[in-house]
Amino acid sequence: MRGRVTVLWAAALVLPLFALSVPAGASGAEDRVSRVVLKDPTGDVWGYGERGQWVPAGDVPAADVVRAVVRHGRYQVRMKMTFSDLRRDEPQQYGAYIVFSRLRFAAVYVNARPGRWQGRHLMIVGRILVDESRVKCRGLKHTIDYATDQVSISVPRRCIGRPDWVKVGMSNFMFPAGGTEITDNPHSARGDGPMTQRLYRPVG
Repeated sequence: MRGRVTVLWAAALVLPLFALSVPAGASGAEDRVSRVVLKDPTGDVWGYGERGQWVPAGDVPAADVVRAVVRHGRYQVRMKMTFSDLRRDEPQQYGAYIVFSRLRFAAVYVNARPGRWQGRHLMIVGRILVDESRVKCRGLKHTIDYATDQVSISVPRRCIGRPDWVKVGMSNFMFPAGGTEITDNPHSARGDGPMTQRLYRPVG
């Protein structure tokens, strides 16, 4: 199991490509909202194919995220993902990727595994395509609620420089024993997906 855990934490240091491919600029017609709700269909879970591409993985309820809510509040950026049927079966990783300027990002990863099903989190910050480093963020919190099938992550704004806006991408990975990695996200029915629109901090 120790080797498996090492793989999980190593995977946490890779920022998904979809988070790097979304332009940080905003349209002039973009609404200045601070909260967004994402709804995702069931049965759109993907697995990592032998040729290094994502392929449909069929019905995997424990990895199938069906709804997400993101809120840029006065003091925290909060993300909540709801799954079809969250379980304590296989090691799993939940990720939230926050872009808060044209070049800066933060990523939070929560890893759950046998003996630690409530999960451990870590946070990295960096410049897109340039560098990144693990940081300590006092007040960073997460919860994994298997009764309600929900995973929540809360990032204090002071840990990301109190930005005026953020874009957020979410995903999760499952690591079946002897099998291939499985993934889903609430943004699209594909193995990867876009981020949210800009979410602005509340004023007043």
